[in-house]
Amino acid sequence: SSVLCRRIKQLYDETEMGLEFHICHGTHTHVYWRIDKRMSWSEGRKQCQKFKGGELMSIHNPKEQAIATHLSTYEPMHKHHGFWKSWAWIGINRKDCKDPSSWSDGTSLEDYSNYWVGEPNCLQFSDGVHEPCVRHAREECIHMTGGDHESKPPGWNDTACCAHLMTLCKAPKNQA
Repeated sequence: SSVLCRRIKQLYDETEMGLEFHICHGTHTHVYWRIDKRMSWSEGRKQCQKFKGGELMSIHNPKEQAIATHLSTYEPMHKHHGFWKSWAWIGINRKDCKDPSSWSDGTSLEDYSNYWVGEPNCLQFSDGVHEPCVRHAREECIHMTGGDHESKPPGWNDTACCAHLMTLCKAPKNQA
């Protein structure tokens, strides 16, 4: 996995000036990484797909949840403060607030879930407190949180797809 992590880092170093690649973790089947540069859900997905087989992270069991928690909380390089500091995109987009049947990588959503209680709620923003793009947007994309908001444990939440967050990526080792 260290070889794949080096290849991923090299890809981003060569193709994206200023795209901060910070942490990579490998298992026997997949490699996982975090992109620190804050971007929208769709831009984060494009960046993950630059690596062969790469996609926004899908989470299918408690072990992958632990990897996602580690990736989203490990030494955040950005200077964000408050509860957004460990928020990172994962591969669920609830377009028009409808529940999809699969992750963005095409795998089933039915085997595991870790939403915070009451989420996803498809909240309609009205003030744009955090970012201008969020003004009047609905929460349709899912992010991982390290659990630093209102003393909640690590889990999943929805927010506006245009919000600028870190990105968690995943690729199968046999395609990488």
